Amino acid sequence: MPAARKIAQGQLECLVGWMQSNPLVARGAFLNTPQGKQRAGALWEELASRLNAMPVGCTKSAKEWRQYWGDLKCKVKKKGAAIRQHGGGTGGGPPCGILTPLEERILCIIGVQNVTGIESVRIPFDMGDDVLELEKRRVALEERRLALEERRLEQKQRFEERWLALEERRFEDEQRWRHDILDTLKGIAETLF
Repeated sequence: MPAARKIAQGQLECLVGWMQSNPLVARGAFLNTPQGKQRAGALWEELASRLNAMPVGCTKSAKEWRQYWGDLKCKVKKKGAAIRQHGGGTGGGPPCGILTPLEERILCIIGVQNVTGIESVRIPFDMGDDVLELEKRRVALEERRLALEERRLEQKQRFEERWLALEERRFEDEQRWRHDILDTLKGIAETLF
């Protein structure tokens, strides 16, 4: 039997719930660092295996689930913007519709709030803000570590350059010293012979 291509409601609920627990992944907030990309890739793999293990629904790769989430965010964001622009009413134009609770959760996860003007609809994600703040602090610390490492390498290079200059000076002094001794010995030899 071919795999289902339609996402089950349970998979969608699981996806949105997981994104609520992982707002950095939901917002694509991982920076373009190798560590950030690797961490995001591992989280997407974990989510894909969890969603694919559900008895009803479709099976997708981590990349396909990531694409689906991006498309879903875009679709819900556009719908929210249309509702905000038209105030939810038709005004003679095509009906904008209303947001489902799941769509409202998605908008809160990605940081678009109070679309309908009803404050009770907004689901706060303070934990996500804390995680985002921690990630920003981690990135700042990583930048400081890299700057210190760069400074250390520059100091090491300067030290090595100074050391090389001293070695060259010692070598030149030793050559001069040897020439002086040789000249002295020649002078002595000439006086003796």
